[in-house]
Amino acid sequence: MQNTDFPCLFSLHKLFPYLRILIRVVNDLELAKEKATLAFLPKKGEEKRFKKSIWVTWVAKLMAGESLCPWSAWFKTHHTNYEKVPPRREFIKYRLDHSRMINELREERVTKGEKVFVEGANRFSLEIKPNLTLDGKPDLIALLEDRATVCECKSEGQKDSHQIQLMIYLYCLPRCFDQYKNIKLEGCLLYYPSTRIEIPQSMIDEGFIDHLNYWLKILGADTPPAKAPSENECLFCNITKADCPERVEKCF
Repeated sequence: MQNTDFPCLFSLHKLFPYLRILIRVVNDLELAKEKATLAFLPKKGEEKRFKKSIWVTWVAKLMAGESLCPWSAWFKTHHTNYEKVPPRREFIKYRLDHSRMINELREERVTKGEKVFVEGANRFSLEIKPNLTLDGKPDLIALLEDRATVCECKSEGQKDSHQIQLMIYLYCLPRCFDQYKNIKLEGCLLYYPSTRIEIPQSMIDEGFIDHLNYWLKILGADTPPAKAPSENECLFCNITKADCPERVEKCF
């Protein structure tokens, strides 16, 4: 190396501290940018739905008086991606019985020559107002010419909310699907292993619709309703203390 190279190397060596400072400043700016972005992201449980959705089972339990905390259903209507309480072990048995009931019922109805639609094929969203829908998914619908039977399978004990749930289906389906508008609709509530309860469409009268609209208005409102925490109420609620500090945990 020639002697003339030393002044150049010496100059570069003097720049190294400034380069380190520049790199540190760039990294700090990137970190600050990342923190600023995260600050504007919704926290878990605070992410609001652009399109609010009320699930039929939530409003059915309120109408039946089996749930006394409308805030729980309101929160789930307006929020998504919230932390959930793990399902109880009894839920596994329910799913096993429920899946078998639907499959046996499908085989029975197909044998009768009916056209059968199961779960996902029956999913509906009835618009209540802009950006608010009432959503449901009947277990099975059996269609034959000018009549259809809407079936709901339950492997747990009989509850009034089950009947109301089916009645809401009978109300919504003709308003969501053209194929059910001008035919005779009836409901059939099945309990494991063999109990059946028929639900005529005539039960969907003005009084029932008024009660339904009352609760839909509460759940769709921007202002949350009051909470009603209790050991029994919170036992069947999947919202954790992270979003509901008043949650009452069962003591064992």
